[in-house]
Amino acid sequence: MLDFRDLRNRNSLPATKEEEDDRRAGNRTTSIYRPALIETEDFAGFCLIRNISPGGMMGSVYADFPAEQPVRVQFHPEYMIAGAIAWSQDKRIGIRFDAEIDVDQVLRELGSKEIAGKLNRAPRLPIHCEGELVIENRVLPMTLQDISQRGIKANVSSIYSGDEVVVRLNGLEPHKAIVRWTQGGAAGLNFIMPLGFEQLAEWVIRHQSKQAGN
Repeated sequence: MLDFRDLRNRNSLPATKEEEDDRRAGNRTTSIYRPALIETEDFAGFCLIRNISPGGMMGSVYADFPAEQPVRVQFHPEYMIAGAIAWSQDKRIGIRFDAEIDVDQVLRELGSKEIAGKLNRAPRLPIHCEGELVIENRVLPMTLQDISQRGIKANVSSIYSGDEVVVRLNGLEPHKAIVRWTQGGAAGLNFIMPLGFEQLAEWVIRHQSKQAGN
């Protein structure tokens, strides 16, 4: 479990009881299992937050990061915080925030139905690639715009709200989805069965690695 306590100088005066109480409260770590987005200068992907404190967090990822690499964590579209990689090992990372956060407030927002007047949705990662939608006996080309465990946004034509389709993306198992909305050549689809976090996170990394190799 991460410990982001600020060490007192050994030559300083002893801490008062009030300072000790404040320090213990500030170091309190909360265990959660919540997906978030992480970004570096050349990477964007999913991270499963496993525990969090005012000064940092620990999470599961499927990529390696060098220590002290700058990183941004998006808890939801309205709240992103900067930090740095404290350590990276065995598909887990520790992140040290640049500034302390209010953990209770973050958890309240993540648990609410709306944030800043918008529906609180599963984290969506912008990612562009070609794919297909299969509906009855038709195969429609599409361009993926973003993806989450619960659905996708894509540019596609000739589908309508309420259609049931199969989403096919190279390297990812086909998934059934329902068309929720269409507008101006774009469509939003919800998977009937959400993608597994590990399956989605690893697919994103494979896709980005392939793109970087081109």
